[in-house]
Amino acid sequence: MKKRNTLLIALLISFLAAETTFGQKQGSKTNSKDEKSAQIDTRIDNMGYWTKLAEEGLVPVAQPIPIKPAVYTGSQIVAKSVMGGKEDSPDVPVTSLTNVTETEVSVFVNPSDVDNLLNSNNSTSWNGSAAGSLYGANSFLSEDAGLTWGGSQQGAGGSNWGDPTSAINLDGTRMYVGFINSSGGQGVSHSTNDGNTWTSVQAGTPPGGFLDILDKNHMWIDNSPSSPYEGY
Repeated sequence: MKKRNTLLIALLISFLAAETTFGQKQGSKTNSKDEKSAQIDTRIDNMGYWTKLAEEGLVPVAQPIPIKPAVYTGSQIVAKSVMGGKEDSPDVPVTSLTNVTETEVSVFVNPSDVDNLLNSNNSTSWNGSAAGSLYGANSFLSEDAGLTWGGSQQGAGGSNWGDPTSAINLDGTRMYVGFINSSGGQGVSHSTNDGNTWTSVQAGTPPGGFLDILDKNHMWIDNSPSSPYEGY
C-alpha cells in the first residue's frame, strides 16, 4: 500500500511538472507573437514586408470588396466647370499619326479663351507591335475646343522622360509643360508663341543622381486675378 501511494504521488508530480512546462511553452509562444506585433513598423511601404506579416498572422488582410460592373450611360458631360456641359462630347483623335503612342494625358484650358487647349502626353515611336524611342512629354494644341488638333509628337523643348503636366497662365500668353528630364530631375518647357516653339529648363536635380529620379512630378499655376501670387 505504501509503495502504491508513493507511485501515485510520483505520477502526480510528473503530471504537474509536464503541465507547467507545457504552459510555459504556450506562454512563450504567445509572448513571442506579442513581441513581434509590437515590433511592426507602420512606416514601411513595401508589399513584401506586409505580405510576410500577413502570412504569419500578425496583421489582418482586407477581404475583396465586390464591385458592380460599370454601365455605359453615354459621353455627355454635365459639370459646372465645363462650358456647354449639356452638349454631347464626341471622342476626337488628337493625332492621325499611326507610328506613335500617346499616353498619360494632361490637358489645360486657356483661362482667357476656353476654345484654346493645351494637351501633353507621354509620346513614343511605334513600329506596329511595340514602342520604341521615347520622345517624352509633347505638345498638341486646339483652337476650337478640341474638335481639331495640331502640334508635335516630339518632346516639348526636346526629348525627355515624360510624365506630362500642362498649364497656361491667366492671360494665355504663356504655356507650360512639366516632365522628368533626361537626367531624372524636374524639367519645364515654356512657350510664348502659342506652342509654336518651346524652351526647356531644368527646375530640379535628383539629390543622389540617376537612382533618385524625381517621380512623380506635377505642376500648377496660380491664375486667381486677386491673388498676390498670380502667375506663379
